[in-house]
Amino acid sequence: MAERTVLGEHAFLRGLIRGEGDLEIAGRVEGEIDISGDLIVQGSAALKANLRAHRIVVRGSIAGDLVARQAIHLEAGARVVGSLQAPAIAIGEGALIRGRVETGPHEGPVAQRAPAEARPPRQD
Repeated sequence: MAERTVLGEHAFLRGLIRGEGDLEIAGRVEGEIDISGDLIVQGSAALKANLRAHRIVVRGSIAGDLVARQAIHLEAGARVVGSLQAPAIAIGEGALIRGRVETGPHEGPVAQRAPAEARPPRQD
């Protein structure tokens, strides 16, 4: 069983979180999170961060890109503004997502979409 670290509801952290094991966040984080285990973002959490983990479960709000080696699950009440990338992605009823959703294996950073003005015009 992996060790789990909990960042409580009244905690605020700014910077880089990197480590082994699982992480549960109920507070606020600004920066970047890169862990080897599972990441759980509770309903009380508000993150402005890019996330990378084995599996990510979201119940709170996130502004940032999410990359998981196994799966991302957005539960009811989740709010994400950013890209999702994982082999499997589940979006529960009532979850909100604004951004790119990409399934399949992942090795590098989340691919960024070209701005609309850089894309060729549609041919109708």
